[in-house]
Amino acid sequence: VRLTTAVASTNGLSLSAQFTTAGFKTVDPPCGAAPCVTIGQAMGFALSLGAHAFRIESGSNEGKYLFVQGASTTTRIYDVFSGSFGPGPTLVATANNGSQTLSVSTGPLAGKMLHIPGGGSNTTYFFNPATNSFSTNTGSNAINNPNASAFSFLLPAGPNKGKYFIVDGNGTANSEIYDPMTNSFTANSAFANVVGAGGAAFYSETGLYAGSFYIICAGNTQNTVTYNVYTNGLGTGLATGSNIQGGSINFRVPSGSNVGKTIFTVSSGSPITRLHDPSTGVNGSGPTNANVFGSGSRVFFIEYGANFGKMFLVLGNGQTITNFYDNNTNVFTTTGTPTLPFTVGSVSDQSFIVEGGTYPGSILITGNTAADYTLYFP
Repeated sequence: VRLTTAVASTNGLSLSAQFTTAGFKTVDPPCGAAPCVTIGQAMGFALSLGAHAFRIESGSNEGKYLFVQGASTTTRIYDVFSGSFGPGPTLVATANNGSQTLSVSTGPLAGKMLHIPGGGSNTTYFFNPATNSFSTNTGSNAINNPNASAFSFLLPAGPNKGKYFIVDGNGTANSEIYDPMTNSFTANSAFANVVGAGGAAFYSETGLYAGSFYIICAGNTQNTVTYNVYTNGLGTGLATGSNIQGGSINFRVPSGSNVGKTIFTVSSGSPITRLHDPSTGVNGSGPTNANVFGSGSRVFFIEYGANFGKMFLVLGNGQTITNFYDNNTNVFTTTGTPTLPFTVGSVSDQSFIVEGGTYPGSILITGNTAADYTLYFP
């Protein structure tokens, strides 16, 4: 079923909006027939280390995205309807390497966002969508000074369900748990191995590490650790099989012969991947790419269009190349993928699938150092 309606665009032209029986809404892209990519468009600032973006879930800017520039107190807001950037609220403190913003969905502070500035600071802040402003968290500070290569994940089950597990990174074995209900941080025991650049984690529902996060320590090592959400216990995982470096990404294979397994990249200018089997915990050889991965790499599941079901990869490493991963053939390919209008590198990892607005389902991709972005329409 196809229904069309007029949709206003930023250049005054009308566009046809398509509604399908599958429930997806697409709008004819400004770059022509999908799949295609738009020319580079201005953001209003160049991103730097510590840059990231998040969706505003309430308030006058609901549905828009707030971009933290990094290495500054500047932010910008992306309007998903007009496709333009405008000024955002000023941060209280400079966002540095390891900066991140976490959604608070429960407790007395529900609706706000916890902002961790990184750079070794233990002071945290809140973004209030109702007032479109940042303020200092006077209730509690982080314990271990999250720094470069810090990351976090939401705990899905167990006694700490709904809390955030924060890996402090920067070559330390430190981590902590943030409880939104009490607005407090609790230190964990030290990991058996330190976590450096390229550190990441993914969750296993079944298999050897059932109920646990498998944490890749990276930092040019093969080390891993585990965290069991039910016992709140730390352990040591099987080695990755290759030294993992900065820019490593991972994704779970959604279909095909490797369904349920996780592919992760070695990165740092390497085309090599590893394949994690949750049933055994073993990391075997994954498909080798014809192109190299690197800092700024991102991966997205294609939700509609001619390439539905494939994984779309922005390769980073100062390249304009993109790839598909075909779940059914277990192969990376450039066939049918766009060449980006600018290079993607170390500060480009805030790309995301746009929710709502004029172009829902498009993928917003930011440039390496240029103040540009582009939209990819699958």
